Amino acid sequence: MGANTTEQLTIAKVLDSAQPQATTLPGPDVYRAVARKYLPLWRATIGSAPWLKLDRSTIVSPGDGFVDLANQIAAATAIGLYEGTNADAPAMELHREQTRATLVLWQSYLGGDGMFRMRRDHPLGARMASQVVQLLCEVDGYAEPLLLADVSRHLDRLARQPKRACWLEAAAIVAMADGAVLLRRTELLGLARERLARLLARQTIEGWFPENGGADVGLLSLTIDALARVYHHHNWDELTEPLTRSLRFLRHFVTPSGLTASCGVPLGTGVLSPYGLELLAPTHADANALALILRRRYAQRAQANDTAWSKEAALGIGPSALLAARHGNATLHDTRTEPLPSKHITRFERADLTIVETRHYRAIVSPRHGGALWVWWSNEDSITQDTGVCVIFPNHTRVSGNIDRSTKSSTTNTTITCGGVLRRLRTGSRSTIWRWLRQTLRPRRSSTFKHPPLSGAKPLTEAQHRALLHDYFRREMTFHEDTIVIRDEIICRTKCEAIVCGSDTSANPTLASDVTANEQHTDAPLYLRGGKHTAITRTYENGALSGYEQRGLD
Repeated sequence: MGANTTEQLTIAKVLDSAQPQATTLPGPDVYRAVARKYLPLWRATIGSAPWLKLDRSTIVSPGDGFVDLANQIAAATAIGLYEGTNADAPAMELHREQTRATLVLWQSYLGGDGMFRMRRDHPLGARMASQVVQLLCEVDGYAEPLLLADVSRHLDRLARQPKRACWLEAAAIVAMADGAVLLRRTELLGLARERLARLLARQTIEGWFPENGGADVGLLSLTIDALARVYHHHNWDELTEPLTRSLRFLRHFVTPSGLTASCGVPLGTGVLSPYGLELLAPTHADANALALILRRRYAQRAQANDTAWSKEAALGIGPSALLAARHGNATLHDTRTEPLPSKHITRFERADLTIVETRHYRAIVSPRHGGALWVWWSNEDSITQDTGVCVIFPNHTRVSGNIDRSTKSSTTNTTITCGGVLRRLRTGSRSTIWRWLRQTLRPRRSSTFKHPPLSGAKPLTEAQHRALLHDYFRREMTFHEDTIVIRDEIICRTKCEAIVCGSDTSANPTLASDVTANEQHTDAPLYLRGGKHTAITRTYENGALSGYEQRGLD
């Protein structure tokens, strides 16, 4: 009998060990734990007396002054929400005084009609209004009568302004919806709903809102923040399907480890805002999965004492993170994404983005941006970025395929090919004048090589090179199960000094989702021989450059 009991206990232990062990999921307080590390930055942004920080010349000619004001409003909102979240916050009275002083500064910029005196339609005005109204709704002690009167006039004028960028339009809508509750003005809800209908009409069927001509992952998360708050408070039925589509689109660009792709988007923002995801997590599976990923990532950062956010990221995401800490659900459903059994290709035609996913990597390609590439390698949890071909000439002129929106492309099950004109990188008014003079005064010439065949073409003669109207590129990317092969071919009118293919591989980048693509990207000259017709072939495997070949074809 004793032997049987011992055997049964042994079997029970074996069965218990075979069961998946329950893991403790991070709660919403991880956002506040990370935000606490940025209190010194927010206090420094506000200053001891913000109404004295901007001199009269800045107010009369408000260029950077409005950006400073927007940063101060964001910092004050974050500090106010943090103090409202944790009653034992250090220097609590200082936080209150800084927040009050910043609200006074915002009022001083408003005229009697509720609009800014100098820059009446400044694009950041909607963002500041939404943060001010949310602070007044969330935290007691700041809603003074004079401030509420200014807010009411400002919202009236905000409702009559022309349409803005989508994420700023969403900020204006949530400001009016929250202001209707704060001020007990039901007519603001009607105005907000009218603008919401116009905003939803701008959403694509793929789920993203156009920002500066394309999709932007970071700004989409801010749009979801605003719309989710409106949906959570007012339960407007017209938001259900648009939010579902946006979340489905957003999930393609976030890896299970929390890395965020910013490839191919105009502004390159790769920082996700967690507030809207936390609000929608109970009712949307995609929001639940994304919120869980962000919680795990924030928990890692809190344990590592990591404060590597840029100032812009800390100011932009700080209020959202603290709102997520206040309203996030205590528990989320633990979901794990299983690797795909075979290669899978997803195409977003309107966004001009193609996603190739296997068990070993997830690659996001933007053919319209010169074949810009972002790859996450699942085995190494590393990323490889390639922002496209850039050619440098001896006179330090640079031409790039990333800015030619007329790039032609084709896609098969294994290969993505794109090609077009290498456009000159110039900035400033002098560049505009120079480009106009060059196009106006130079003699017109015809050429049979406006679009020369690059792949397999015979080397061009010197006369044919001189007859070219532009510099050209062609990129061919072949996706295998565990490797990616990139072949770049360039034809130039004159000899180049260097060709930069813009590749950057980072092993275990703990902050890859918190910085922009430009901050992650490092120029690596891969071809230094002067030439006019060049081919470069690279092979990547598990996040490393495993093969490289360069040839001069002239």
